[in-house]
Amino acid sequence: MADAEVIKKDDESKPDSKDESTQLKEKIAFLEAESKKAFEKRDEYKKQIEAIHLKSEEEQGKFKELYEKFKTESETKGKALEDAEVKLNLFIETQKKELVESLDDESKKFAETLELDQLREFVKISLSKKKLDATHPSLRPTKPVGRAKTFSEWKSQYS
Repeated sequence: MADAEVIKKDDESKPDSKDESTQLKEKIAFLEAESKKAFEKRDEYKKQIEAIHLKSEEEQGKFKELYEKFKTESETKGKALEDAEVKLNLFIETQKKELVESLDDESKKFAETLELDQLREFVKISLSKKKLDATHPSLRPTKPVGRAKTFSEWKSQYS
């Protein structure tokens, strides 16, 4: 019986080894399939990362182009604004000079400190005051008490 038990054990151990080898083969096949899937996923992710990098580089290139475009535009507009400012300042100075020249010496000192709008108003008031002073009745010579009978008498009274 001992021999029969050994034979049974050998027979039982053989299928176990077949089971183990098939299990190992199945495990190996499973692991190979899983690793293949993992490598495919890895390759897919690499492609996605590459696409993202390319897209980001394209966007950076676009941003650089836009930056350069806006930079040159702003420089051009800045120069135009500087030119316009110079022309405006020259115009204002010319206008002020012309307006100040129309005033008397006393008013010139005061008028030179005024802004253009204020200076225009000041000159307008000053000139209208001069006209008013020249035409105002109180500034006209008064009539003499007696009437002149001839032109030469009248001339002598008003001279």
